[in-house]
Amino acid sequence: MKTKFFHNEKLYYVLIVAACAMVMAVTIGLTSNCSSLFFIPVSEGIGVPRGSVGVINTVLMISYAGSSMMAGFVYRKFSMMKMFLFCAVLMPVGYGLYAAADQLYQFYLLSLIIGAAEPYVSLLPVARIIGNWFFEKSGTALGIATMGTGIGGMLLGSLSGVWIESLGWRATYLIQALIMLAVLMLTGIFVLREKPADVGFKPYGSHAQLPAEDCSGRSFRQYRFSAVFIITCFAAVLHAAGSQTMVSVLEPHLENVGYAASKAALILSVCMGVLAVCKIFFGMLLDKLGIRRVTYLGIVVMVMTFVVSIFARYTVMMLLIFPLMGFACSYITVGIPYLIRKVFGARDYAAFFGVVSALENLGSSVIPTVSGMVYDATSSYVPLFVAAIIFVSFSGMLYTYVFRWVSREKRQAAAAGQNG
Repeated sequence: MKTKFFHNEKLYYVLIVAACAMVMAVTIGLTSNCSSLFFIPVSEGIGVPRGSVGVINTVLMISYAGSSMMAGFVYRKFSMMKMFLFCAVLMPVGYGLYAAADQLYQFYLLSLIIGAAEPYVSLLPVARIIGNWFFEKSGTALGIATMGTGIGGMLLGSLSGVWIESLGWRATYLIQALIMLAVLMLTGIFVLREKPADVGFKPYGSHAQLPAEDCSGRSFRQYRFSAVFIITCFAAVLHAAGSQTMVSVLEPHLENVGYAASKAALILSVCMGVLAVCKIFFGMLLDKLGIRRVTYLGIVVMVMTFVVSIFARYTVMMLLIFPLMGFACSYITVGIPYLIRKVFGARDYAAFFGVVSALENLGSSVIPTVSGMVYDATSSYVPLFVAAIIFVSFSGMLYTYVFRWVSREKRQAAAAGQNG
C-alpha cells in the first residue's frame, strides 16, 4: 500500500476531484487558454510576425497529439504516477525556458518538449483517475475536474495580463512555470493516486469489496483496427472539430456581423465562464441519463448553437448563445472520455483514449486555417457554420453505430452467460 497523507475516505474523494481540477487549470488552462496573451508581446520582443508566434501553439498541439498516440505503449512500460511526476517537472521546466528564448526555433523546440509531456499531466491521467476512483457519479466528478481548464484560463489569464504589463512577458512565463511546477508536484506527491486501492480505499459508490474494473474491458491490440474503434475516432474528431469551430470563430464572426471588438471579446469571455459551469451540469446528466442520451442531446444543442450564431446580428439570439455553447462544448472534455471508458472499458483505457485524444487535437488544429480560407473566399463565416452543422450531425449517425454495437455485444454476452 502506498503512503496516504489523508486518512478520511470521504475527504479523499473531494481532494481527488479538487486536485484534478487544479491540474487541468495549470496545464490546458495555461497552454491553451492563455497562449494568445503572448502573441503580441513575444512578436514585438523578438521581432517576428504574429503569425510565426501563433505557430508555437500549433507545434505544441501537434506534439501533444503525437505523444498521446504513444500513451498505451508508455503506460505499459511505466506506471501512470511515475510518468505524472516525471512530466510534472519536464513540462514546467520547458515552459519556463520560454522566458530565455530569443529565436523562433527555440520556442518551437520547447513546444515539442512541452507538448510531449502535457498528455501525461492533463486530461489523460485525470480521466483515468476519476474513472478509477468513482464507481458512481463519475460523470459529475469528471465534469468538476475538467472545469479547471476554464477557471484556470480565467484566473491565470487575468493575472497574466497584469503581469505582462507590469513585469514583461519573460517574467510572466517564469511565474506561470513556477505555479505549474508547484501545483503538479504537490498534487502528484500528496493527493493523486491512480486507484483508491493504492491507499486502502474503495471507489466511491462501490458496494463490493473492490470492483475489478482494472481488468475489465477490451484489448487495444485486438480492437485498434476494428470498425467500431475507427468509427468512434471519426465521430469524436468531427464532434471536436465542431466545438473548435465555435470557440475559434465566434469572436471574429460577431465582429463581422456588426459587434464592436470589445463586446465580441466580452461575449466570448462570458461563454468560456459558462462553459466551465456547464461541465458540472453535463457530468450530472451523464450520471442520470447515460452516455447515449446525453450524446444525442449534445449534438442537437451544438447544431442549435450554430443556427443561433448564424443569426447573431439579432441581439435576442445572443441571449441563447451562452447556455447553448457552454453545454455543446462540454461534450469534448467530459463526454468523450466518459464514452471511451463505457465502450472499451478500463483495461487499455489509456491506449484507446490516447489515440482518440490525439486525433481530436489534429483535427481541431486545422480549423483556424480552414476558417481563414473560408472567410477569405466568402467574406463570411456562415458557410463554415453550415458545414459544421453537417459534419456534427453526421457524427451523430456514427455514434448510433457505436451504441448499437455496444448493445449487441451486451446481448451476445448475456446469451453466452445463460447458455454457459
